Amino acid sequence: MNYFIKYFVILLLLFVFGNSCKKYVEIPPPDDKITAGQVYASTATIDAAMTGLYQFAFGNEPSSQSEYPWGVVDQYIAVAADDAINGSPEYDEFYQNIYPSTDATLGKMWTGPYLAIGRANGFIEGVTGSTVISEEKKNNYLAQARLTRAYYYFILSNLFGDVPLPLGTDVNQTSVLPRVSRTLVDTAIMSDLLFARDHLTADQGSDNFTFNQHAANAMLARMYGYKKDWAAEKTAADAIIGSNRYALVKDPVDVYTTGNSEAIFQVSNVGTYYEGTIIGSFFDRGLIVTLTPGLLSLYGPDDLRLPAWTVFDGTNYAFNKFTYPPANPQAQVLMRLADVVLLRAEARAQLNELDDAIDDINLIRERAGIADLPHGLTQTEVIQGMMDERRKEFFAEDITRWFDLSRWGIIQSTMKAAKPTTWTEKAALFPVMKNELSLNPKLTQTPGY
Repeated sequence: MNYFIKYFVILLLLFVFGNSCKKYVEIPPPDDKITAGQVYASTATIDAAMTGLYQFAFGNEPSSQSEYPWGVVDQYIAVAADDAINGSPEYDEFYQNIYPSTDATLGKMWTGPYLAIGRANGFIEGVTGSTVISEEKKNNYLAQARLTRAYYYFILSNLFGDVPLPLGTDVNQTSVLPRVSRTLVDTAIMSDLLFARDHLTADQGSDNFTFNQHAANAMLARMYGYKKDWAAEKTAADAIIGSNRYALVKDPVDVYTTGNSEAIFQVSNVGTYYEGTIIGSFFDRGLIVTLTPGLLSLYGPDDLRLPAWTVFDGTNYAFNKFTYPPANPQAQVLMRLADVVLLRAEARAQLNELDDAIDDINLIRERAGIADLPHGLTQTEVIQGMMDERRKEFFAEDITRWFDLSRWGIIQSTMKAAKPTTWTEKAALFPVMKNELSLNPKLTQTPGY
Protein backbone atom coordinates (compact mmCIF):
# COMPACT_ATOMS: atom_id res chain seq x y z
CA MET A 1 0.00 0.00 0.00
CA ASN A 2 1.22 3.50 -0.83
CA TYR A 3 3.00 4.88 2.25
CA PHE A 4 1.22 8.24 2.05
CA ILE A 5 -2.22 6.62 1.97
CA LYS A 6 -1.36 4.34 4.90
CA TYR A 7 -0.01 7.29 6.91
CA PHE A 8 -3.10 9.37 6.10
CA VAL A 9 -5.45 6.59 7.20
CA ILE A 10 -3.56 6.19 10.46
CA LEU A 11 -3.83 9.91 11.16
CA LEU A 12 -7.52 9.82 10.30
CA LEU A 13 -8.16 7.04 12.77
CA LEU A 14 -6.40 8.97 15.48
CA PHE A 15 -8.73 11.88 14.78
CA VAL A 16 -11.95 9.92 14.41
CA PHE A 17 -11.46 8.02 17.68
CA GLY A 18 -9.37 10.75 19.27
CA ASN A 19 -11.39 11.68 22.32
CA SER A 20 -13.73 9.31 24.14
CA CYS A 21 -15.17 12.17 26.21
CA LYS A 22 -16.27 14.42 23.35
CA LYS A 23 -18.93 14.18 20.67
CA TYR A 24 -18.07 15.26 17.16
CA VAL A 25 -20.51 17.42 15.23
CA GLU A 26 -21.84 15.51 12.25
CA ILE A 27 -20.81 17.68 9.29
CA PRO A 28 -20.54 16.13 5.82
CA PRO A 29 -16.85 15.71 4.98
CA PRO A 30 -15.29 17.45 1.96
CA ASP A 31 -15.26 15.40 -1.23
CA ASP A 32 -11.51 14.87 -1.04
CA LYS A 33 -11.50 13.45 2.51
CA ILE A 34 -11.90 9.87 3.62
CA THR A 35 -14.44 9.07 6.35
CA ALA A 36 -14.31 6.49 9.11
CA GLY A 37 -16.91 4.46 7.25
CA GLN A 38 -14.71 4.43 4.16
CA VAL A 39 -11.80 3.15 6.22
CA TYR A 40 -13.59 -0.19 6.57
CA ALA A 41 -14.81 -0.28 2.96
CA SER A 42 -11.61 -1.69 1.41
CA THR A 43 -9.08 -4.31 2.38
CA ALA A 44 -6.21 -1.86 1.91
CA THR A 45 -7.59 0.74 4.31
CA ILE A 46 -8.60 -1.91 6.87
CA ASP A 47 -5.03 -3.20 6.81
CA ALA A 48 -3.79 0.35 7.36
CA ALA A 49 -6.27 0.74 10.21
CA MET A 50 -4.85 -2.39 11.83
CA THR A 51 -1.37 -0.90 11.54
CA GLY A 52 -2.69 2.32 13.01
CA LEU A 53 -4.13 0.52 16.01
CA TYR A 54 -0.77 -1.08 16.79
CA GLN A 55 1.01 2.24 16.33
CA PHE A 56 -1.36 4.02 18.65
CA ALA A 57 -1.74 1.36 21.34
CA PHE A 58 1.86 0.15 21.40
CA GLY A 59 3.79 2.89 19.64
CA ASN A 60 6.47 5.24 20.87
CA GLU A 61 5.23 8.59 19.56
CA PRO A 62 3.59 10.54 22.41
CA SER A 63 1.53 12.63 20.01
CA SER A 64 -0.07 9.60 18.39
CA GLN A 65 -0.62 6.90 20.98
CA SER A 66 -1.70 6.11 24.50
CA GLU A 67 1.60 7.15 26.12
CA TYR A 68 1.58 4.04 28.29
CA PRO A 69 4.36 1.73 27.02
CA TRP A 70 6.93 4.34 26.02
CA GLY A 71 6.93 6.08 29.38
CA VAL A 72 8.82 5.14 32.50
CA VAL A 73 5.85 3.33 34.02
CA ASP A 74 8.08 0.29 34.57
CA GLN A 75 10.37 2.27 36.83
CA TYR A 76 7.57 4.04 38.69
CA ILE A 77 6.01 0.67 39.55
CA ALA A 78 9.40 -0.72 40.59
CA VAL A 79 9.85 2.25 42.93
CA ALA A 80 6.33 1.83 44.30
CA ALA A 81 7.05 -1.85 44.94
CA ASP A 82 10.04 -3.32 46.76
CA ASP A 83 12.54 -3.48 43.89
CA ALA A 84 13.82 0.09 43.67
CA ILE A 85 15.21 2.83 45.88
CA ASN A 86 14.21 6.32 44.87
CA GLY A 87 17.03 8.69 44.02
CA SER A 88 15.09 11.53 42.42
CA PRO A 89 12.24 13.81 43.55
CA GLU A 90 10.47 12.74 40.35
CA TYR A 91 9.77 9.35 41.92
CA ASP A 92 9.31 10.36 45.53
CA GLU A 93 5.51 10.14 45.65
CA PHE A 94 5.57 6.60 44.27
CA TYR A 95 8.46 5.59 46.50
CA GLN A 96 6.47 6.69 49.55
CA ASN A 97 3.28 5.13 48.11
CA ILE A 98 1.23 8.29 48.54
CA TYR A 99 0.15 8.62 44.86
CA PRO A 100 -1.50 12.06 44.82
CA SER A 101 -4.52 12.10 42.51
CA THR A 102 -3.11 15.07 40.61
CA ASP A 103 0.11 13.36 39.48
CA ALA A 104 0.58 13.43 35.69
CA THR A 105 2.35 10.07 35.47
CA LEU A 106 -0.35 8.45 37.54
CA GLY A 107 -2.88 9.98 35.18
CA LYS A 108 -1.23 8.26 32.21
CA MET A 109 -1.58 4.91 33.96
CA TRP A 110 -5.35 5.44 33.78
CA THR A 111 -5.89 7.46 30.61
CA GLY A 112 -3.25 5.68 28.52
CA PRO A 113 -4.88 2.23 28.75
CA TYR A 114 -8.35 3.72 28.20
CA LEU A 115 -7.17 5.59 25.10
CA ALA A 116 -5.81 2.31 23.71
CA ILE A 117 -9.05 0.52 24.63
CA GLY A 118 -11.06 3.22 22.87
CA ARG A 119 -9.04 2.71 19.68
CA ALA A 120 -9.52 -1.04 19.92
CA ASN A 121 -13.27 -0.64 20.45
CA GLY A 122 -13.54 1.63 17.43
CA PHE A 123 -11.62 -0.81 15.28
CA ILE A 124 -13.74 -3.73 16.50
CA GLU A 125 -16.96 -1.91 15.60
CA GLY A 126 -15.64 -0.86 12.21
CA VAL A 127 -14.37 -4.28 11.20
CA THR A 128 -17.46 -6.05 12.54
CA GLY A 129 -19.63 -4.01 10.18
CA SER A 130 -17.36 -4.40 7.18
CA THR A 131 -18.52 -6.49 4.22
CA VAL A 132 -15.34 -6.48 2.13
CA ILE A 133 -13.26 -9.11 3.94
CA SER A 134 -13.78 -12.80 4.56
CA GLU A 135 -15.10 -14.05 7.87
CA GLU A 136 -11.75 -15.68 8.61
CA LYS A 137 -9.83 -12.47 7.94
CA LYS A 138 -12.36 -10.45 9.91
CA ASN A 139 -12.01 -12.71 12.95
CA ASN A 140 -8.24 -12.48 12.76
CA TYR A 141 -8.38 -8.68 12.78
CA LEU A 142 -10.91 -8.74 15.62
CA ALA A 143 -8.69 -11.13 17.58
CA GLN A 144 -5.75 -8.72 17.39
CA ALA A 145 -7.91 -5.82 18.53
CA ARG A 146 -9.50 -7.82 21.34
CA LEU A 147 -6.07 -8.95 22.56
CA THR A 148 -5.02 -5.29 22.62
CA ARG A 149 -8.11 -4.48 24.69
CA ALA A 150 -7.50 -7.42 27.04
CA TYR A 151 -3.89 -6.37 27.59
CA TYR A 152 -4.89 -2.92 28.75
CA TYR A 153 -7.78 -4.07 30.91
CA PHE A 154 -5.26 -6.41 32.55
CA ILE A 155 -3.09 -3.37 33.35
CA LEU A 156 -6.01 -1.32 34.64
CA SER A 157 -7.48 -4.01 36.89
CA ASN A 158 -4.11 -4.77 38.45
CA LEU A 159 -3.39 -1.12 39.21
CA PHE A 160 -6.87 0.17 40.07
CA GLY A 161 -9.01 -2.89 40.94
CA ASP A 162 -12.64 -2.26 39.96
CA VAL A 163 -12.73 -0.09 36.83
CA PRO A 164 -15.23 1.08 34.19
CA LEU A 165 -15.64 -1.45 31.38
CA PRO A 166 -16.45 0.29 28.07
CA LEU A 167 -16.78 -2.23 25.26
CA GLY A 168 -18.17 0.17 22.64
CA THR A 169 -17.66 3.71 21.36
CA ASP A 170 -20.96 5.47 22.13
CA VAL A 171 -19.73 8.48 24.10
CA ASN A 172 -23.14 8.91 25.72
CA GLN A 173 -22.50 5.60 27.46
CA THR A 174 -18.73 5.30 27.76
CA SER A 175 -18.22 8.73 29.34
CA VAL A 176 -20.52 8.02 32.29
CA LEU A 177 -19.74 4.42 33.16
CA PRO A 178 -19.29 3.49 36.83
CA ARG A 179 -16.71 1.05 38.10
CA VAL A 180 -17.64 -2.60 37.82
CA SER A 181 -16.27 -5.44 39.90
CA ARG A 182 -12.90 -6.86 39.00
CA THR A 183 -14.64 -10.19 38.52
CA LEU A 184 -16.61 -8.75 35.62
CA VAL A 185 -13.49 -7.12 34.17
CA ASP A 186 -11.65 -10.44 34.39
CA THR A 187 -14.55 -12.16 32.65
CA ALA A 188 -14.31 -9.67 29.79
CA ILE A 189 -10.53 -10.14 29.61
CA MET A 190 -10.92 -13.91 29.45
CA SER A 191 -13.56 -13.64 26.73
CA ASP A 192 -11.24 -11.50 24.61
CA LEU A 193 -8.24 -13.74 25.21
CA LEU A 194 -10.08 -16.95 24.36
CA PHE A 195 -11.42 -15.36 21.16
CA ALA A 196 -7.90 -14.25 20.30
CA ARG A 197 -6.44 -17.70 20.96
CA ASP A 198 -9.07 -19.34 18.74
CA HIS A 199 -8.80 -16.91 15.82
CA LEU A 200 -5.11 -16.03 15.66
CA THR A 201 -2.64 -18.30 13.91
CA ALA A 202 0.59 -19.51 15.46
CA ASP A 203 2.73 -18.49 12.50
CA GLN A 204 1.71 -14.83 12.06
CA GLY A 205 3.73 -12.02 13.59
CA SER A 206 7.18 -13.22 12.55
CA ASP A 207 8.58 -9.76 13.34
CA ASN A 208 7.47 -9.99 17.01
CA PHE A 209 5.48 -6.76 16.56
CA THR A 210 2.18 -8.45 15.69
CA PHE A 211 -0.01 -10.52 17.98
CA ASN A 212 -0.29 -14.22 17.29
CA GLN A 213 -1.79 -17.25 19.02
CA HIS A 214 1.26 -17.54 21.26
CA ALA A 215 0.74 -14.00 22.56
CA ALA A 216 -2.84 -14.89 23.43
CA ASN A 217 -1.67 -17.99 25.30
CA ALA A 218 0.98 -15.96 27.14
CA MET A 219 -1.72 -13.63 28.44
CA LEU A 220 -3.98 -16.59 29.23
CA ALA A 221 -1.22 -18.19 31.29
CA ARG A 222 -0.99 -14.99 33.35
CA MET A 223 -4.74 -14.87 33.86
CA TYR A 224 -5.00 -18.54 34.80
CA GLY A 225 -2.19 -18.03 37.30
CA TYR A 226 -4.13 -15.14 38.82
CA LYS A 227 -7.21 -17.37 39.04
CA LYS A 228 -5.11 -20.22 40.52
CA ASP A 229 -6.28 -22.52 37.73
CA TRP A 230 -2.95 -24.32 37.67
CA ALA A 231 -3.85 -26.96 35.10
CA ALA A 232 -5.05 -24.33 32.62
CA GLU A 233 -1.98 -22.17 33.32
CA LYS A 234 0.23 -25.15 32.52
CA THR A 235 -1.70 -25.96 29.34
CA ALA A 236 -1.44 -22.40 28.02
CA ALA A 237 2.30 -22.30 28.76
CA ASP A 238 2.82 -25.75 27.24
CA ALA A 239 1.24 -24.60 23.99
CA ILE A 240 3.92 -21.91 23.62
CA ILE A 241 6.93 -23.87 24.84
CA GLY A 242 5.93 -26.99 22.93
CA SER A 243 5.66 -25.08 19.65
CA ASN A 244 9.46 -24.65 19.61
CA ARG A 245 8.98 -21.29 17.92
CA TYR A 246 10.77 -19.45 20.71
CA ALA A 247 14.05 -20.10 22.50
CA LEU A 248 15.74 -18.41 25.43
CA VAL A 249 18.58 -16.22 24.22
CA LYS A 250 21.97 -17.42 25.44
CA ASP A 251 23.12 -14.08 26.89
CA PRO A 252 20.93 -11.82 29.07
CA VAL A 253 22.33 -8.84 27.15
CA ASP A 254 20.33 -9.98 24.12
CA VAL A 255 16.94 -10.34 25.85
CA TYR A 256 15.74 -6.96 24.57
CA THR A 257 17.24 -6.90 21.07
CA THR A 258 14.79 -6.44 18.22
CA GLY A 259 13.43 -9.70 16.85
CA ASN A 260 15.29 -11.94 19.28
CA SER A 261 14.32 -15.59 19.67
CA GLU A 262 12.82 -15.13 23.15
CA ALA A 263 10.47 -12.23 22.45
CA ILE A 264 6.81 -13.09 21.92
CA PHE A 265 5.62 -9.50 21.56
CA GLN A 266 7.73 -6.36 21.33
CA VAL A 267 7.00 -2.66 20.91
CA SER A 268 8.36 -1.31 17.63
CA ASN A 269 9.83 2.18 17.67
CA VAL A 270 10.76 2.35 14.00
CA GLY A 271 9.81 5.55 12.24
CA THR A 272 9.14 7.62 15.36
CA TYR A 273 10.95 10.37 17.21
CA TYR A 274 12.12 7.71 19.64
CA GLU A 275 13.61 5.39 17.00
CA GLY A 276 16.61 3.63 18.48
CA THR A 277 15.75 4.73 22.02
CA ILE A 278 13.84 2.99 24.74
CA ILE A 279 14.42 3.83 28.40
CA GLY A 280 17.63 5.50 29.36
CA SER A 281 20.29 4.45 31.80
CA PHE A 282 19.34 6.21 34.97
CA PHE A 283 22.91 7.26 35.60
CA ASP A 284 23.12 8.81 32.14
CA ARG A 285 19.87 10.69 32.62
CA GLY A 286 20.50 11.69 36.21
CA LEU A 287 17.45 9.79 37.45
CA ILE A 288 19.21 7.39 39.76
CA VAL A 289 16.84 4.56 40.66
CA THR A 290 18.77 1.72 42.23
CA LEU A 291 18.08 -1.85 43.29
CA THR A 292 16.92 -2.38 46.86
CA PRO A 293 19.14 -4.43 49.20
CA GLY A 294 16.41 -7.09 49.26
CA LEU A 295 16.44 -7.54 45.50
CA LEU A 296 20.19 -7.22 45.24
CA SER A 297 20.69 -9.94 47.85
CA LEU A 298 18.98 -12.49 45.60
CA TYR A 299 21.67 -12.22 42.94
CA GLY A 300 24.79 -14.28 43.45
CA PRO A 301 28.21 -12.89 42.45
CA ASP A 302 28.18 -14.89 39.20
CA ASP A 303 24.68 -13.94 38.04
CA LEU A 304 25.04 -12.60 34.49
CA ARG A 305 21.83 -10.58 34.76
CA LEU A 306 23.30 -8.07 37.18
CA PRO A 307 26.05 -6.71 34.89
CA ALA A 308 23.81 -7.10 31.83
CA TRP A 309 20.83 -5.19 33.16
CA THR A 310 22.32 -2.66 35.61
CA VAL A 311 24.98 0.03 35.80
CA PHE A 312 27.29 -0.06 38.85
CA ASP A 313 28.85 3.17 40.14
CA GLY A 314 31.00 1.51 42.78
CA THR A 315 28.26 1.63 45.40
CA ASN A 316 24.83 1.22 43.81
CA TYR A 317 23.30 -0.74 40.95
CA ALA A 318 20.97 1.32 38.74
CA PHE A 319 18.43 -0.10 36.31
CA ASN A 320 19.76 -0.26 32.77
CA LYS A 321 17.76 -2.94 30.96
CA PHE A 322 17.12 -0.57 28.05
CA THR A 323 19.61 1.89 26.63
CA TYR A 324 19.30 5.47 25.47
CA PRO A 325 20.77 7.31 22.45
CA PRO A 326 22.70 6.74 20.28
CA ALA A 327 20.48 4.42 18.25
CA ASN A 328 20.51 0.81 19.39
CA PRO A 329 18.97 -2.48 18.21
CA GLN A 330 16.53 -2.80 21.10
CA ALA A 331 12.74 -2.96 21.19
CA GLN A 332 10.82 -2.96 24.45
CA VAL A 333 9.57 -6.45 25.31
CA LEU A 334 6.04 -6.87 26.67
CA MET A 335 5.88 -10.68 26.45
CA ARG A 336 8.76 -13.14 26.44
CA LEU A 337 9.46 -16.83 26.81
CA ALA A 338 11.15 -16.58 30.22
CA ASP A 339 7.85 -15.38 31.70
CA VAL A 340 6.02 -18.34 30.18
CA VAL A 341 8.63 -20.82 31.45
CA LEU A 342 8.34 -19.51 35.00
CA LEU A 343 4.55 -19.45 34.81
CA ARG A 344 4.69 -23.12 33.87
CA ALA A 345 7.08 -23.71 36.76
CA GLU A 346 4.53 -22.09 39.04
CA ALA A 347 1.75 -24.32 37.73
CA ARG A 348 3.87 -27.45 38.00
CA ALA A 349 4.91 -26.62 41.55
CA GLN A 350 1.32 -26.01 42.59
CA LEU A 351 0.32 -29.31 40.96
CA ASN A 352 3.10 -31.00 42.97
CA GLU A 353 5.09 -31.82 39.84
CA LEU A 354 8.16 -30.62 41.68
CA ASP A 355 11.00 -32.05 39.59
CA ASP A 356 9.43 -30.68 36.40
CA ALA A 357 8.99 -27.28 38.07
CA ILE A 358 12.65 -27.30 39.12
CA ASP A 359 13.67 -28.14 35.56
CA ASP A 360 11.80 -25.06 34.32
CA ILE A 361 13.36 -22.82 36.96
CA ASN A 362 16.80 -24.15 36.07
CA LEU A 363 16.35 -23.16 32.42
CA ILE A 364 16.31 -19.56 33.59
CA ARG A 365 19.10 -20.04 36.13
CA GLU A 366 21.36 -21.72 33.57
CA ARG A 367 20.97 -18.79 31.19
CA ALA A 368 21.91 -16.51 34.08
CA GLY A 369 25.07 -18.54 34.68
CA ILE A 370 24.16 -19.70 38.18
CA ALA A 371 23.92 -23.15 39.73
CA ASP A 372 20.84 -25.31 39.27
CA LEU A 373 18.35 -25.83 42.04
CA PRO A 374 18.69 -29.44 43.21
CA HIS A 375 15.91 -31.94 42.87
CA GLY A 376 14.32 -33.17 46.08
CA LEU A 377 13.18 -29.79 47.38
CA THR A 378 9.85 -29.41 49.16
CA GLN A 379 6.89 -27.79 47.45
CA THR A 380 7.34 -24.68 49.60
CA GLU A 381 11.00 -24.45 48.60
CA VAL A 382 10.24 -24.87 44.91
CA ILE A 383 7.53 -22.20 44.99
CA GLN A 384 9.88 -19.81 46.79
CA GLY A 385 12.57 -20.56 44.23
CA MET A 386 10.14 -19.72 41.44
CA MET A 387 9.12 -16.48 43.15
CA ASP A 388 12.74 -15.42 43.63
CA GLU A 389 13.59 -16.19 40.02
CA ARG A 390 10.65 -14.16 38.74
CA ARG A 391 11.74 -11.19 40.85
CA LYS A 392 15.32 -11.33 39.55
CA GLU A 393 14.28 -11.90 35.95
CA PHE A 394 11.55 -9.26 35.58
CA PHE A 395 12.50 -6.31 37.76
CA ALA A 396 11.30 -3.09 36.13
CA GLU A 397 9.48 -4.88 33.30
CA ASP A 398 5.95 -3.64 32.87
CA ILE A 399 3.97 -4.29 36.10
CA THR A 400 5.23 -7.85 36.61
CA ARG A 401 6.40 -7.51 40.21
CA TRP A 402 3.24 -5.64 41.27
CA PHE A 403 1.07 -8.23 39.56
CA ASP A 404 2.97 -11.11 41.18
CA LEU A 405 2.73 -9.66 44.68
CA SER A 406 -1.00 -9.07 44.26
CA ARG A 407 -1.91 -12.43 42.79
CA TRP A 408 0.19 -14.34 45.32
CA GLY A 409 -1.69 -12.53 48.08
CA ILE A 410 1.48 -11.20 49.68
CA ILE A 411 1.49 -7.55 48.65
CA GLN A 412 0.43 -6.29 52.09
CA SER A 413 2.91 -8.36 54.11
CA THR A 414 5.77 -7.85 51.65
CA MET A 415 5.33 -4.11 51.31
CA LYS A 416 4.78 -3.54 55.02
CA ALA A 417 8.08 -5.28 55.68
CA ALA A 418 9.83 -3.33 52.92
CA LYS A 419 8.39 0.09 53.84
CA PRO A 420 7.20 -0.10 57.46
CA THR A 421 6.90 3.68 57.90
CA THR A 422 5.14 4.65 54.66
CA TRP A 423 3.11 1.66 53.44
CA THR A 424 -0.64 1.67 54.01
CA GLU A 425 -3.18 -0.96 52.96
CA LYS A 426 -4.87 1.34 50.45
CA ALA A 427 -1.58 1.68 48.53
CA ALA A 428 -2.10 -1.73 46.92
CA LEU A 429 -4.38 0.07 44.45
CA PHE A 430 -3.91 3.47 42.84
CA PRO A 431 -6.27 6.47 43.02
CA VAL A 432 -8.06 7.96 40.04
CA MET A 433 -7.07 11.43 38.91
CA LYS A 434 -9.35 14.21 40.21
CA ASN A 435 -10.02 15.53 36.72
CA GLU A 436 -11.32 12.09 35.65
CA LEU A 437 -13.76 12.14 38.58
CA SER A 438 -15.00 15.58 37.52
CA LEU A 439 -15.58 14.38 33.95
CA ASN A 440 -17.63 11.34 34.97
CA PRO A 441 -20.21 11.84 37.76
CA LYS A 442 -20.69 8.08 38.09
CA LEU A 443 -17.01 7.37 38.63
CA THR A 444 -16.00 6.87 42.27
CA GLN A 445 -12.59 7.18 43.85
CA THR A 446 -10.53 4.13 44.78
CA PRO A 447 -11.36 3.12 48.38
CA GLY A 448 -9.20 4.85 50.97
CA TYR A 449 -8.38 7.95 48.91
